Amino acid sequence: MAYQLMKEFSLFTVLYKTFRFFGVFFLCLFFPESY
Repeated sequence: MAYQLMKEFSLFTVLYKTFRFFGVFFLCLFFPESY
């Protein structure tokens, strides 16, 4: 139970970090004047 929860949480963390990275990347790519 605890191991499954930890695995799900780590997967969610990886997805969140990847999504945030691409969000910043696309902001810099499409809106360079805001930085």
